[in-house]
Amino acid sequence: MGRRIIDLGSSEFAALFTGFGHTAYRLERLPWYGVGYEDRSFAEWRTSRPVQRDPERDAWTSMVRAATDAGKVFQRVHLVAALTEYLRYEFEHWYPANIAAGDDVRIWPEPPGGWPPGLPRYDYWLFDSHDLWVMNYTGDGAFEYAELVDDVDGGWTVVDASYWRDAALHSAIPFAEFIRQGGLPAAPAMELSSSCSHGTRQAGTATALTSGCIRAEGAQKGAHNPVAAVTKRLR
Repeated sequence: MGRRIIDLGSSEFAALFTGFGHTAYRLERLPWYGVGYEDRSFAEWRTSRPVQRDPERDAWTSMVRAATDAGKVFQRVHLVAALTEYLRYEFEHWYPANIAAGDDVRIWPEPPGGWPPGLPRYDYWLFDSHDLWVMNYTGDGAFEYAELVDDVDGGWTVVDASYWRDAALHSAIPFAEFIRQGGLPAAPAMELSSSCSHGTRQAGTATALTSGCIRAEGAQKGAHNPVAAVTKRLR
């Protein structure tokens, strides 16, 4: 293993997302993450959703949008077994805004047999199929550190991470389709309208999620929010 980053708010960590040349891929595998920059918005979401203003989310999505506007690719896959309260927050508050900024977000429902055979139990970021950063968390999901993997260590390699990126992207469901299907396979299915349903404009970003489309749109007062509706059914 190589160098470590212990502060998600550091300029060193931020530079990973502005310094890559072509692709940034994220594998998420936990049902709960404890990262300080989400504390305020998560607490607000629990009491009065939707969250009206989130500078942390705005900063992240602005960075993603700048990268995708420049032709770079952001992708993430979240392996999900059951819908936790945190995942409802992530599905409602973060993922639609990420997608509106150009992030390709997909959900990989955990297969019936459990954890996919051979998939390492690591979260990671992979940049340009070259720089691999393993994200380390405690047992309850609190962030510990990110660590650069060096293939010379003889352990898990960039090639392994690239293989599992390709396998995950192939197996996962685009987020809009996942929501259209009603969420997790074991959850009650929910029929969504074939026309676009409008979200609420939040901090300058409005999203619309439909049975097959997610796009930036203007706000519509009192509109149905299919993400919130589905996650409510899955509580």
